[in-house]
Amino acid sequence: MLGIAKFLQALALAVVGYALMVGLTEDNSMGKELYLLGAGVVVFYLGHLLEQRGRA
Repeated sequence: MLGIAKFLQALALAVVGYALMVGLTEDNSMGKELYLLGAGVVVFYLGHLLEQRGRA
């Protein structure tokens, strides 16, 4: 369970990094950047919840 949680957290960091890259390189991409940022936050939080549940 801990491995899946850490994988989700790493995936979320990659998604947020991609959102930053989209925001810096594409014109009129604020909506897409915010959508990717939100998706990254949700995925990271899911990984965090799994991590807490696995340690309990």
